[in-house]
Amino acid sequence: MKGKDGKIVIPDHVKVKDIHYVNMSVGQNIGYTGNNTRFFDKLSVLITNWYDEVVDFPNYMVKNYRPTEFPVIGHYTAIVWGNTTKVGCGLVRHFTKSSMYRTHLVCNYGPRGNWVDDPVYQTNNE
Repeated sequence: MKGKDGKIVIPDHVKVKDIHYVNMSVGQNIGYTGNNTRFFDKLSVLITNWYDEVVDFPNYMVKNYRPTEFPVIGHYTAIVWGNTTKVGCGLVRHFTKSSMYRTHLVCNYGPRGNWVDDPVYQTNNE
């Protein structure tokens, strides 16, 4: 992810309204980590960090999602959102001035989830 001047651009969340794919709104998760461990180990850590938010996800929200600032659960719910049918991810690894690698992972989900008062997914009881 390089800018016009060739410098590395660190991604930030884009506004959900700014991402559309064939008349579909898209949500996004962004994660990054940095050190000199193996590349694919870092990929696994980033995805696992999103999923591990499940420990803070209350069961009652399965039927009626409500966003929270703390604890953070929105990365997890984006991964498991039942109506999402498309996922696309991009990954970049670059060397920093402090002599370590930084790995960035960006995943887009569509149709987007995390809609207030919507079910996160259907359960067998429904």
